Amino acid sequence: INEGLDLLRSKDEEIQRYHRMQAIGQMSSHIAHEFNNYLTPVMIYGEILENDDSISPQNQELIHGIISSVNRASDLSRKLLDFSRQDSLGTLTEQNLTEETALAVQVVRRMAPEQVTVRTHLPDVELTVCGNKGMMSHLLLNLCNNAFHAMEDQPGESILTIKLKSVPDEKEEPHMGRAVLSVSDTGCGIPKEAMDKIFEPFYTTKRSGRGTGLGLSVVQNIMDSVNGQVRIESQEGAGTTFYLTFPLISPSQEPLPQREPHGFHKIILVDDDPAILKSLSMMLRSCPVEAEYCDHPAAVLSLLEKDKDCCDILLTDYAMPALNGLELAQMVRRINPRIYVALMSGSDASPFENGIRNKIVDCFIPKSELAQKLLPLLEHGV
Repeated sequence: INEGLDLLRSKDEEIQRYHRMQAIGQMSSHIAHEFNNYLTPVMIYGEILENDDSISPQNQELIHGIISSVNRASDLSRKLLDFSRQDSLGTLTEQNLTEETALAVQVVRRMAPEQVTVRTHLPDVELTVCGNKGMMSHLLLNLCNNAFHAMEDQPGESILTIKLKSVPDEKEEPHMGRAVLSVSDTGCGIPKEAMDKIFEPFYTTKRSGRGTGLGLSVVQNIMDSVNGQVRIESQEGAGTTFYLTFPLISPSQEPLPQREPHGFHKIILVDDDPAILKSLSMMLRSCPVEAEYCDHPAAVLSLLEKDKDCCDILLTDYAMPALNGLELAQMVRRINPRIYVALMSGSDASPFENGIRNKIVDCFIPKSELAQKLLPLLEHGV
């Protein structure tokens, strides 16, 4: 009876902890969404000013400082969104883990400090897993960023080693097996008293201002969502190795169809936030496109009813009065199915993946990346 009561108490504590984390996740998602809405005009104005040759070098330096701070704030917002997602990835699809890892490694090399040597060992064969495009970037950037911090001020050579290999699964499916990604550093290692806490959200051993404590909780969430496992080997003063294990699947033979748009000439932008519309109008001044700005979905539908060819691309926010972005996209599709529809939001893409997969919208652009992605889309297509 006592053992049963202890088990009940333990399960009750787990349920209460789950509900607390669920509430924190919902709050984090809301904060990140609103945070991105506030950051978007600052990002766009910063990009415009950074490319203005008439600004003095002293003021350009100040602008670089603003953009650098905004990028750090945007990174925090992305981590909050990653943490807040219960499934971390949304709908899982077939992914080439070898290819995705190679792409992520390129980013890691660019962000690595000069004193760090990055070594990689990737297989020549395709390793297929269930996941989401960009999954490996999330995993590697979080793990490698921690490794870079761990190797600061350490004596001796700083080496980051990334390995990917397949391991046969003799117990269950020997013909399938698993893929193992290892990330090793020669840093300070993880203290024994911290090993049980490192995956807890907001827990960090870094000094103030150097970490949010969300990176490893994001890694754990992603691995849980793909039925993977995380294992750690660490010794204080001798470095740390993270082992991420993914179950392999058989690759399908059918290629996924993709729509490849070309450059666009006429665009309608829809957002109920005047600050975002104003910043977008300034950004598009140098772009050779005809632009219409609407603060309500009804204004868009009115323009299309008068002339169904008044635009060849529509960029719409998701959260708007009367209709959300997906509902507006469906109505636009009925009027003119040739219009390329791009959805933007202060959130991430996971809530809209069904709409993207079902071609209600053609692409998703986070508001935190509007300055980097909108102009190339208008000029060259995807």
